[in-house]
Amino acid sequence: FHKTQMSVLEIDTLTLGARSQLGPAPNSPEDLQNNNKFRRVRTCPNCQVTREETPNSSRTTDSVQDIIEEPKEVVNEISTPNYTLLQDFGQEFYSHLLSMEKKVETTDCHQRHGISPELRAKMVEWMIEVTSKCKFCDQTLFISVKILDRFFAEIDQVCTAGDLHIVGVTAMYLASKYEEIIPLKLKFIEERITHGKITAEQIKEIEEILITTLKFWVGAPTEIEFSKFLVQELLIREVGDFHAEKLHAMISYLGKLNLHNYEFLGISPSVQAAGSVYLALQLVEEQSFQENCKAFLTVLSEITGYRMELIENTSEKIMYQLQHFKTLYPGFSKLNTYGIEDVKAHLNSYMQYSMNILSFHSQISTFA
Repeated sequence: FHKTQMSVLEIDTLTLGARSQLGPAPNSPEDLQNNNKFRRVRTCPNCQVTREETPNSSRTTDSVQDIIEEPKEVVNEISTPNYTLLQDFGQEFYSHLLSMEKKVETTDCHQRHGISPELRAKMVEWMIEVTSKCKFCDQTLFISVKILDRFFAEIDQVCTAGDLHIVGVTAMYLASKYEEIIPLKLKFIEERITHGKITAEQIKEIEEILITTLKFWVGAPTEIEFSKFLVQELLIREVGDFHAEKLHAMISYLGKLNLHNYEFLGISPSVQAAGSVYLALQLVEEQSFQENCKAFLTVLSEITGYRMELIENTSEKIMYQLQHFKTLYPGFSKLNTYGIEDVKAHLNSYMQYSMNILSFHSQISTFA
């Protein structure tokens, strides 16, 4: 209907003509207006809705205020224990993620290419900055890093450290097309992200190599996917009382910390997720965690099938990284620049709590 204006009656005539069960369409808008078999709803510029009386209804013209129902409370079904889709298919969904996870092996995948853990961490730090400035979702970042690691793990030929940058850029480009509604544009990458150091043609060439190496499988399971599932399962089982949105924000922050750590390439995303969720509960829901510590750990163990000791040990590794991040990665500040507002208060409270504990233990050891 390019540059064409049609009246409500004309559109009704076209629509009714396509409905053979209602009989032939009226020959003109006047016929439709005079035919009391049909009811028509019109909207005026002031958004007042009127209803014409029908043979089977005794209602006369009403105003919009008379026909609108009372407002109902908006409920986010995914954040409530009544999310039936997850209740019905949650275990199958989790089992599928686990089966796909086992197909990916990225342990120590950069060593044979001469890429040091420090160099990879710098690349991850830069990818966090780019995806944050582009306002991409967390899953885009995690898929980007997953593509980067999987490529160097699965490619047959030996690459060099100089290939890390262009592969990382192309990984973000590919992940944005997979995950985002509005992905990165080649011109934007060339002019604004790489500042002309990498051309659009080079990115397209590497993209072809990437997807061929990965056998066109882009969306391997990430820690964020497992974490979201675990939080929803805790909600469904009504374990403790916690704020899901704040918990997700903290889990996302911890997950980005984990991306820096080269040793975490040897820990599966599902195990990392269990450890991150358990630690995030400690950081965000201090009172609820103290009351339901054992319950949280028991349910996480039941859902994942992992021993409670493994979940606790993983959370301790993440906690150590959280406490010593500035020492482990000096000069890395992008994570604390982008996306930390939702968790800053909890981190400050936790750091103060940790300092008090360390001071207490120091006093005890000195006294002894």
